Amino acid sequence: MDVQIAEKELEVIKTQNKLKILKQELQILKIQKEGKSSIPEKKPQVKIKPKYKEALIEKKSELVTPSLFQEDERAKSWYVVHTGRLMGVYDNHEKIRNLPAAYCHIAQTELEAKAILAKAKEVKPRIPVFAERRGLRKAHGNILDEFSPSNSHSGVVKVTVSKPEWQTLFQELNASTIEVGVMAIKRNYQIKGVCFPGVAPEKIRDFLLAGLIDLVYPENNLKEFNYFPKLKQAMAMYIERCRIKSQDKRIYVKVISSIPYWDENKEYPGYHLLTMGVSAEVKPPMPLVMEKSELTEDELNLDRQDGICLVLKSIEAIDKESKLKVNYCNNHFLLISKFQKKINLGDLNIIKSWGKNIETEIHKGQLLQQ
Repeated sequence: MDVQIAEKELEVIKTQNKLKILKQELQILKIQKEGKSSIPEKKPQVKIKPKYKEALIEKKSELVTPSLFQEDERAKSWYVVHTGRLMGVYDNHEKIRNLPAAYCHIAQTELEAKAILAKAKEVKPRIPVFAERRGLRKAHGNILDEFSPSNSHSGVVKVTVSKPEWQTLFQELNASTIEVGVMAIKRNYQIKGVCFPGVAPEKIRDFLLAGLIDLVYPENNLKEFNYFPKLKQAMAMYIERCRIKSQDKRIYVKVISSIPYWDENKEYPGYHLLTMGVSAEVKPPMPLVMEKSELTEDELNLDRQDGICLVLKSIEAIDKESKLKVNYCNNHFLLISKFQKKINLGDLNIIKSWGKNIETEIHKGQLLQQ
């Protein structure tokens, strides 16, 4: 008698479950028709009272399957939409489980997943174009659809300087003194500037875009980087993480840059690798005696080649043992910082991809004169 009751109860439960599943599928179809997306509730688990469960086991009826008493291990046909930096539709949730969960959305059908992605694209998140997104995603699942963001400089209004402006800035750098907050030094056969706390933000902007800065000692409020809001925000987070609250300690920003490239029709910005660290004191360098007030075309080209080589060598020297962290990145700026732990794989991929992007531009002939 108990077995018969259990069988009937099981049939009732199965019927109820089928009805709930049909209702959920109907709800999904209605949502898809309206162009919306949602994550349906999980399918209900089949529960049987213990005494009836024992009776069914004893009977070993063919109507009862092991899945009623074991965890449901059926293959999941999920599609995952990631709306963060690696935006796209993936076919396997497990492969991207280490990505931030706040940016992941589960869909049961490919159509629903693409609807979620289409809605996310309307927000237009800022994603660096340089990154080899397809290469980075290979470790996270097959891509069914991807998003190519627009080429922007993330808040930097002025992106480069003209050749006449560069020559003027070069003359100004050579004539600068400690009193104005900038001092010229010779670094790797190049004339660069060391900028001290309180330098006008306009000078930092122009000298940095011109590729003429070697080192910056900013104030802890980072007003020197007012024209680079994204860089400034990343630096502020670094200061907060390092708990720098007094003037006894301040950050320094080491800069390795290439100067811009100019042809008859267009100006190409330089590339800038910035490394942050904490310094106990500001160390003024020895002043440089002015050598030249202007560089020739050949000297400009050599300076540009030296700058690019230094940037690429610095990128090449970074490996999985390096204790660094990526703080910010776009097409032409890479901001990293000293870190207590070894660099993670994601940050290392970003750095290497940034370097490959420079090499690609070199092959296109957009950085060096032929």
